[in-house]
Amino acid sequence: PLDDYSVVLHYVCNTTMKELDDKPAIEGREIVMGGIVTSVRRGMTRNNNPFGIAKIEDYSGSAEIPFFGKDWVEFQGYINEGMLLYVKARCQPRQWNPEELEIKVTSIELLTDVKDDLIEKITIHIPLEELNSSLIAELSTLSKRLPGMTDLYFKVSDGESNQSIDLFSKSIKISVGKELITLLNERPKLSFQIN
Repeated sequence: PLDDYSVVLHYVCNTTMKELDDKPAIEGREIVMGGIVTSVRRGMTRNNNPFGIAKIEDYSGSAEIPFFGKDWVEFQGYINEGMLLYVKARCQPRQWNPEELEIKVTSIELLTDVKDDLIEKITIHIPLEELNSSLIAELSTLSKRLPGMTDLYFKVSDGESNQSIDLFSKSIKISVGKELITLLNERPKLSFQIN
């Protein structure tokens, strides 16, 4: 289920679930991550406050993120098995125990809702010596087959003269997904940048 969102997970998110294991390394950082909820444990604290612990998985592995009190009440609608989430958080000292670090979630959205908004533009870098009618035809066919909402830019550069030109497609917007990224990765001389 994550494959449709692999571009967001690899190129928009700045933290993986595996990185949450090393809290001191991410302390004080704005964390942007995504993944699928694979399990949820719900319960009540000794003070009779609700809580939930969500296990969220991405391509790197999984992590458990706890939600207590107001946070659980605010975010519990998103915390269900199978939900694909885009999460923003901070790694900070616990309120009642500053010696211990916690992941404090600040916002959650569904990956399905934010995918198109997160990827605003893609710039495909093409060395001048790679630019030929075959490549142009391939990119043209692909852009017609994958219409979307993302602005399409090209940067053609000449290594010999150390010059480059930026081109913008006014009429064509593209869907940046697995198919496009796979095609670009199969051409080692091409590179790309998202946003």
